[in-house]
Amino acid sequence: SHYISSIRQWNTEYFAELSQKRAAARQRVADKMTIFPRPDEIFDARCYFVLSTGRCGTGMLTKILQESPQLFVCHSPKPELEYVSSMVHQKAPSAEALELAVLAARFEILVEARQRGKVYVETNNRITFFASTLATLFPNSKFIHLVRCPADFVRSGMRRNYYKEGKIQHQRLCPIGNEEWSAMSQLEKIAWEWNEINSSIEDFKSTSNPERVMTIKSEDLFTKPETILKIYDFLDVTVPFRNADPQYLRKRLLDKPVNRQVSGDYPKYPNWTQCDKDALRTRATLAARYGYGLV
Repeated sequence: SHYISSIRQWNTEYFAELSQKRAAARQRVADKMTIFPRPDEIFDARCYFVLSTGRCGTGMLTKILQESPQLFVCHSPKPELEYVSSMVHQKAPSAEALELAVLAARFEILVEARQRGKVYVETNNRITFFASTLATLFPNSKFIHLVRCPADFVRSGMRRNYYKEGKIQHQRLCPIGNEEWSAMSQLEKIAWEWNEINSSIEDFKSTSNPERVMTIKSEDLFTKPETILKIYDFLDVTVPFRNADPQYLRKRLLDKPVNRQVSGDYPKYPNWTQCDKDALRTRATLAARYGYGLV
């Protein structure tokens, strides 16, 4: 039954793709355009990227945005850039190298979105360290900064064994040749990663046109239905449920968890030791900037 269900799903997606491409091709002919998108179209097209640490609601945001027939939303496009993202953080490659990396990894999927007549959206957190490059290559791009309380991020990381000694995790950030790093606890390292990634995003935001960036707290995404409408307005995309009341949005989208963590065991922040709470405050210095009071 699983095999048959998979085949049906594949067929459904395949024929939906063909239908979208044919409709878009007919429209392009009617508009006196080439059937296959030109490179300059791809660079000038609207596209949106979500910048985050991961484990902060990108799965839920993907689900919300996939409600729109205007958007081509990818949560885990291939390649996912896990290792490359950490290397970009460590090595700080040249602008030219980053541009080539982005084009090699994403140009074809951007063409795919254009062929379907849709706007590309990527919610993959591994794209975060490429933000400046994306902004330069695609001048009509916009960015959503999705941020989560550091205590909850650290708890999730502890449950998933981030930075656990003896476990190879090539996607995790790691300073090279830092003695202080070696002396840090697992909890401190996870808190440092939260702060480091958000610091990078803040650096990007400080040099960007404010109209191109929207900052959303994941807690608002999960609890305030009006946040969904604000996101659609920011993306300048028709809201598929504009007249829906908050209760409808909550039942339709927010009350159905996406990628909720069920494995691992670690206490919630109020039950941490004072030592661990102090360590979090020391490493996650950006917490106050987003209104997270770590008391």
